[in-house]
Amino acid sequence: TIMDPVLCTRGALAAAVAMAFAGGPGINLPAPALQEGFSIHGLIDTGFQIHHANGTTSARMMPNGDETSAFHLRARENLHGGNYVRLKLSAPFKPDSGEFNNKNTSGDPILFNEAFVAVGGEWGELAAGRLANIFSGNGDFGLCPHINPSPMGTNFPNAGLTPIFSSGYYYNNSVIYNSPRVNGFHVAAMYSNGRDDDSVSRGKSDQFSALALTYIGESFKFAVLPTYIDSDSLKTATVTPNDEYGIALLGSYWPEPTMGLHFGYQFVRDGRALGGSYFNYFTPAAAGGPGIAKSERGVDTHALSLGFSKRFGAQKISIVLMGNKVEYKGDSAVDGDHEGWRVIPATIYRYYLSKRTHFWASASTSQSGGLYKKAREFEKDPTKAWDVGAGLVHHF
Repeated sequence: TIMDPVLCTRGALAAAVAMAFAGGPGINLPAPALQEGFSIHGLIDTGFQIHHANGTTSARMMPNGDETSAFHLRARENLHGGNYVRLKLSAPFKPDSGEFNNKNTSGDPILFNEAFVAVGGEWGELAAGRLANIFSGNGDFGLCPHINPSPMGTNFPNAGLTPIFSSGYYYNNSVIYNSPRVNGFHVAAMYSNGRDDDSVSRGKSDQFSALALTYIGESFKFAVLPTYIDSDSLKTATVTPNDEYGIALLGSYWPEPTMGLHFGYQFVRDGRALGGSYFNYFTPAAAGGPGIAKSERGVDTHALSLGFSKRFGAQKISIVLMGNKVEYKGDSAVDGDHEGWRVIPATIYRYYLSKRTHFWASASTSQSGGLYKKAREFEKDPTKAWDVGAGLVHHF
């Protein structure tokens, strides 16, 4: 059988919330046929957090602890032969301050974290614009919500996929193709000509490529995602860094509709970060950074996440254990400590008040050492910390 391309439409979102409320095995429903027109929808997530680190405990209002508050503007026109054109503009915001919650790499605010136009039909879908990385939980094209490798999601501090995996966020100058799903299988391919700038030719920042093969069955979901990032932006007169290669294996198994086992593994060779968005490890020790210089080789990273989730009627409890090991393979003589590790256990409780609204409460703790310790201290992020929080999410 041939289904519609894997899309994350308003109808699919509503159906996904309904499935989660009912206790089904995830949000992997095929997108329903949409009528032509224009719609505005989104969600709001607001709550509170208690954070403890360095012997100090603080409390604050915490927006977007479980999901990301955002407005989504969509439009669609149906064409002849079952084809269509659609567009999306997505603007995340902070409920605590009312500010839009997105910036470019220069720190300048931008309105839309996802902006694209797409054409599709029975042959699949092709989209172009600023797109979510397919190895993420973001936007219309992030595959993690479909495969569900972690029941924690991505947002709660030190508890989602992003602190451990080198998954990426949204990339400029991108194009993606999603195939139809045939007998449970689906293929996607993504390319960004310059992830962070607006070049119309070859981007000045690093180019990104990814493939994905996914399978979604009644009780088993699996994805293989090889990725590639060139390192043009790190070239100097004397050093040409190796390009970055990675591969991720993601999946979940549902022995019964209300219980899930979740797993994810990623290996990155010559990465230019420590995994989990720690980008400052090249900063010299004299400037307070980890003290590793640029070289041809980068960081090799192994990342692992194991999770369990169980639904009891309108309630859902999830636990996750994550960790990674990193090793700098370069030739820096500045600092001899080239290895690091990080471990994060976390849990989250969700109570579904309706098909569109749920309450959540979560807790996480993290410990790290070696190279991670230095990178985190440079970013004023303690190596030992714990967080608890609770909030409310409403889809509108």
